Amino acid sequence: MHDHQEPFEAEHHTHEARLDRPTQEERNWALGAHLGIFAFSLIGPLCFVVPLVIYLTQRERSEFVASEAREALNFQLTLLLFLVTGAVLTVIVVGFGVLAVAALMGIILPILAAIQASEGTPYRYPWTVRFVE
Repeated sequence: MHDHQEPFEAEHHTHEARLDRPTQEERNWALGAHLGIFAFSLIGPLCFVVPLVIYLTQRERSEFVASEAREALNFQLTLLLFLVTGAVLTVIVVGFGVLAVAALMGIILPILAAIQASEGTPYRYPWTVRFVE
């Protein structure tokens, strides 16, 4: 009877491990959602397209991917808001500082998020408005 229980226990532990750690495919989708900002960096206002498409197509398949894509989407929409605000504020010179900070955030934070996603760890962007819940 002992031999009969071992395969079940091994299968059970494998299933538990799967629940704790996203698959490589899920991590790749999440990585793409975070790095999607660079795909449209030359077309600034469309920087949110990649995480939006990933969120809409993958949200039913993986909670990890949905969560990371939603987080990337919220960040990129917030970043777009900062960029528009900074552009308007350039009239009073303060906007140049806002644009510089937004540009740095737009480069550094997605890279940090991508590193976390590639390890299967959820990432939460700081200073981000949660437009999509």
